[in-house]
Amino acid sequence: MKSLIFISLMALLFGGCSSKIQRPYIDNYSLCSQTISNIIIDKVTIDNKSKSLYVTTNEIKAIFENSLIQSGCFYIYQADDNNKLLDNNTYILNLQATVYQENETTKENLIKEENQEKLIMVFNITAHSGEKTVVLSSKSELFSTSSKILGFETSKEYLDDKNALIQSASKQASIVLHEKLK
Repeated sequence: MKSLIFISLMALLFGGCSSKIQRPYIDNYSLCSQTISNIIIDKVTIDNKSKSLYVTTNEIKAIFENSLIQSGCFYIYQADDNNKLLDNNTYILNLQATVYQENETTKENLIKEENQEKLIMVFNITAHSGEKTVVLSSKSELFSTSSKILGFETSKEYLDDKNALIQSASKQASIVLHEKLK
């Protein structure tokens, strides 16, 4: 009888610790068949209000540039390029990213609790070319649910979550930017 209780307790302990992540999928690959605008990413800033997700401006800039290139709609000039072509088709972008999270814990019974976490990234972009200014915003959310039994929970890896969050916001921003500039 004691061994049956022990086996049941161990099954609950190891089998009950689970996590489920919902990652958004946005496809902007080959959105355009030809370049519609030239882009210079001038400034990238970040306001990180997340306690568990560390994101740098270099990560955001690299993924955002890659997303713009993948769309096929934009040619990227480097900000320090002295030979940049400034015409009505060249836009200088400033990107303000905000990252924050929302947590909710629900106790189901004495030994089990469920944790829900929502990681949110918002891109606010200002693009200007001469007298024309375009302002846009994109938002990406990542939901994660994990269960904890008797206080034991598997550790979370945020690297995949972070990349998915940045990519989703970047792809969404490239789609909106394409719509506003075409």
